[in-house]
Amino acid sequence: MHVDKGSTINLTCAVKYSPEPPAYIFWYHHDEVISYDSSRGGVSVITEKGDVTTSHLLIQNADLDDSGKYSCSPSNADVASVRVHVLNGKCNHDGCFYCFGQRTSGKMHDCRENFSASSAPFHPDHSGIKTHIHHTHRFY
Repeated sequence: MHVDKGSTINLTCAVKYSPEPPAYIFWYHHDEVISYDSSRGGVSVITEKGDVTTSHLLIQNADLDDSGKYSCSPSNADVASVRVHVLNGKCNHDGCFYCFGQRTSGKMHDCRENFSASSAPFHPDHSGIKTHIHHTHRFY
């Protein structure tokens, strides 16, 4: 996944086919637990429990240090990971866009307003629970 410096990273971890929602979901960056009250600021998590439990990791004002591997680790399912690359590129006067996962500069004639894709394969554990991470690009 590629994002521009200064944008918001939005990762969503979904836990499916679980007999009960996970008791917790931990998020990791470079294999270290993410602290939501660190001095960096701008990091938040929203978790919605249900038939499909989703946990949204939001990192505002992305910086180059935010690049790397992100993982979600539910209490009752396998870990799912995605690699994030924060780009320090320049765009033309029309802005930067993501079209089907590819960063482009110019007009947005053929792209959808929202693009979401699976960033990691499903990781079934022994009981058939599946965990995956996906991301959403929003166009402005």
